[in-house]
Amino acid sequence: MNNQQRIGIILIVIGGLILLNQFQILSLSGKNLLGITSVLLGLLMIKKSFVRPKYKGLLGGSFFVIWGILLLAFKYTDQPLAHTLFFGNLFLSLGLANLIYFIFSGAGKSIHLFVFLLFASMGGTMIAAYYGKLDVWQLEDILDTYWPVILILLGIFILVDSYRGRRKDLDEFTEETFPSGHE
Repeated sequence: MNNQQRIGIILIVIGGLILLNQFQILSLSGKNLLGITSVLLGLLMIKKSFVRPKYKGLLGGSFFVIWGILLLAFKYTDQPLAHTLFFGNLFLSLGLANLIYFIFSGAGKSIHLFVFLLFASMGGTMIAAYYGKLDVWQLEDILDTYWPVILILLGIFILVDSYRGRRKDLDEFTEETFPSGHE
């Protein structure tokens, strides 16, 4: 795709969004504009990651799509976007993006699974506390007691990745040294 085609597509998208705003189908103010921009940017990054496998846009693209969708979801609630809710959604988006990257990328490093668990639990906790489903003081006691579990899990995930790397290197060395198919 050349630059002229890109500019044409961009103008069509911008014109369509402005037209939807004119007919009051879609509001292009504040968080709605940020949400729409995030979704479009994320979709472009995901597309580029599939077209060019060396381009690592899957993690960032999935983050922006999820983040944009969560921002757009606030259009249908009466809740203001408070700091707790903002950062809860941010962490939840980061966590889900790492899960998507872990599932769909060829690397499959377990550290992305750890980051998913860490950020999703942080985001989910913030959102639950915001809506009154979780007592913040009770959470403080739990974290004060069990925070070393995070270190233990991180160590386990690092060891698993290290073992996978060594196993892969050993398999490649064995294949190079003793090629199969030759007798």
